[in-house]
Amino acid sequence: MEQRNKKIRAIPTVDPRTTDEIINEKLAKDNEKEIEETKEEIIDKKIKIQKYTGNKRPYFYEEQMEISRLENEIKDSEEEIIEKLHLLKKKYRAREIHAISLRKMQEEIEESEQSFENAQEDYEIKETNLEIEKSNYNELRKVNEKLFEIIKYETNVIIEAMIKKKEEKEKDIKEIGKKNEHRYLKKQAFESTLHQYVVKQIERLQMQLVQNILSNFNN
Repeated sequence: MEQRNKKIRAIPTVDPRTTDEIINEKLAKDNEKEIEETKEEIIDKKIKIQKYTGNKRPYFYEEQMEISRLENEIKDSEEEIIEKLHLLKKKYRAREIHAISLRKMQEEIEESEQSFENAQEDYEIKETNLEIEKSNYNELRKVNEKLFEIIKYETNVIIEAMIKKKEEKEKDIKEIGKKNEHRYLKKQAFESTLHQYVVKQIERLQMQLVQNILSNFNN
């Protein structure tokens, strides 16, 4: 009985290969879970990008930087998925675990690679568009600066003309004032002369009247 028990104790209760398979299977499932989580993150980031690019308007600089950051993160995530899929492929081939078929895995790899290529192409297109927008902005800025200089010059010319016109008007007002003052003095002199003449005529007529009265009285 003791000998039988010794034999039982000598037999390993766990097969090491089974343990390796269990570990590999767990790692594979963890990788699958991480891949799915990464895919969801990619979808969320693409939705965020769509929110920016869906509005038909020029992007602000901060928005463009955010789009570039999200695109880079999507690119990194897709590369990470590809690496994990390659690792899964090696593990499945090595341990012959068929939870995910090689065909499906290959399709996912191809989809990821295609998605990566599309993302890369989109990134290059957007980068080109950004460069074009920067160039257009610089050209527009130059045009605006030139236009500003023209407006500034024309404004200065107008201001100088207004100042000159104002000075001429003030000069004309002074001349008119002098002329009016001269006319007023001339009028005053005329009225004074006329008054003196009238007074003299009245005095002359009075004297003549007195003489006539005296003459008639004497007669």
